[in-house]
Amino acid sequence: MKKRNVRRKKGLPGIAVLLILTETAVLIFGGYTAARYVLQKTEKTVAEASEFYFTSDLLRETPKELPNYYVDPQNKDFQIALYNSVDSLRVTSADIEYEVVVQNGKAEKVKGTIRGGKANTENIRIIPGEGEERVTVTVKTTQPYSKSLSATFTLALGNQYSIEDEAGNIAAVLTMNCTDDSKAVKLSLPDGIIPDNTDKRVSKTADGYTFQSSGHEIYSLVLLKSDSGKNVSKTSVSFADSINIDGK
Repeated sequence: MKKRNVRRKKGLPGIAVLLILTETAVLIFGGYTAARYVLQKTEKTVAEASEFYFTSDLLRETPKELPNYYVDPQNKDFQIALYNSVDSLRVTSADIEYEVVVQNGKAEKVKGTIRGGKANTENIRIIPGEGEERVTVTVKTTQPYSKSLSATFTLALGNQYSIEDEAGNIAAVLTMNCTDDSKAVKLSLPDGIIPDNTDKRVSKTADGYTFQSSGHEIYSLVLLKSDSGKNVSKTSVSFADSINIDGK
C-alpha cells in the first residue's frame, strides 16, 4: 500500500506542470491576440489619419501639362477657391497650411490656413503683373501633408459664343466654343430671359447664372424668352469667363 501511495505522490508534479503549461499557453495566446488587436487598431487609426483632401475650383495636381484658363485682360485680378474637402462626407479633419507661388504676378496673401473638421473654403486673390500675358499659380500645402496644385491663366478673350434667335421665337440657342479647361462661366441675362432649368450644367447665383464647362468643347444652351418679340441673336463674340447678353 505504501508503494502505491508513493507512485501517486510522484505523479502530482506532472499534473502541476501540465496546468502551468496550459496557463502559459493561454497567457501567450491571449497576449498575441491583444497585440494583434492593438496593431489592427493602430493601423486603422493611421489609415483614417491619411484621409487628406485638398482641392480647388481651377488648380489641379501638377500633370504633364498644366490646365490653362482664359481671363479677361480688362480685369485687374481674379480669384481661385481652395477647399479642404471633396464633398460633405470627405473632409480633412486637420487644419491645412498652404503657401502660394505666382509667376508673372502676385497673390494678395502668400500663406494661409484652411480650418479642418468641416468643409471650408479659402479664396486667394491673384493680381497679374503689368503687361504680362500669362500667369502661373501654384499652391503647396505644408501641413499636415504635402500636396501641390497648379494652373496657368492667359490674359485674353480666348473663347467664342454666338446666339441663334429670331423675333417670334419663344427660345434662343446660346452656343459656346470653349477652348480652355473646365470652369464655371458666368451668365448675365436680361429680364425675361432664363436658361433651361432642366439643364444640370446651369446653376442659379445671387447675380445671375453660371454654366459649368467641362473643358475644350462646343456647348449649346437653350434660353427661354417670356417676350417672343425680342431678338437677342449675336455672332462670334469673344469672351474669357463671363457672357453678358444685353437683350437689345
